[in-house]
Amino acid sequence: MPSVNFFDKIINGLWRKYENDAGKSLIHLGAIGWFFSGLAQIVMIGRNKNIDKKEKKFLIPQEIADCAINVGLYYTICQTIKKTGDKLLEKAYMLPKETFDALSEFKKSSHKNILEMINDEAKNFKINEPDGKKIKANVSTFLDTSIKYLEQKLNKLPVQNPNPTLDSFVTTEKITEKLNSLKGAQKAFVKCKNGVGVLTAVAASVLSCNIMTPVARNITANYFQKKLLKHQDKEINRPVVSYTTRLPQTFQIFKI
Repeated sequence: MPSVNFFDKIINGLWRKYENDAGKSLIHLGAIGWFFSGLAQIVMIGRNKNIDKKEKKFLIPQEIADCAINVGLYYTICQTIKKTGDKLLEKAYMLPKETFDALSEFKKSSHKNILEMINDEAKNFKINEPDGKKIKANVSTFLDTSIKYLEQKLNKLPVQNPNPTLDSFVTTEKITEKLNSLKGAQKAFVKCKNGVGVLTAVAASVLSCNIMTPVARNITANYFQKKLLKHQDKEINRPVVSYTTRLPQTFQIFKI
């Protein structure tokens, strides 16, 4: 029997993966639910002795196609809509007030909006990215990197790449104040992003399950139904072949 620690590790791993993105967990659980629902339907048809084997040849592929449509459309539609909502937040098109206020303090007169400020500041952090990859210019990365940078300054740790903006906070009080402000902004942003993720996931699942998926399933079902009916018509209308083989010589004595 597996130890309790094994299950604890699994639960803790799932919690860390989804704690800041409940919308993602809803999408993944929904896709898994659709998959096992389709699998149960396929197994039921395969084991049902009341269904003719010839019908199973058409019903099982139909259920496989339905399962693929259910899972594929559900996941694709939900993930696309959720990513759109996440992108609007990450690109600062919509932000909670606390996050907006904290980021606005970094804006310069040359910046038209917060996104332009983030793009500008990302250049200062680019060499901190592993493998020389260009840093993603979004709200999450800006907050994460800025908080990490200020924590290094607060703890008197060496930094790889001096940041002119964040280096303007010299005293311990100023660094602590800005650090708390950014942490509050990050907490509000994560909470907002989590909520938007749940709303978009639910809205996308309603769209997928009630509009897109039924239409696609009906098209597939009609195809397999026509195929089955065509096969049944061939069986019913099979021509009767008369027995034309000559009778054995023995039966010739019975001729009248």
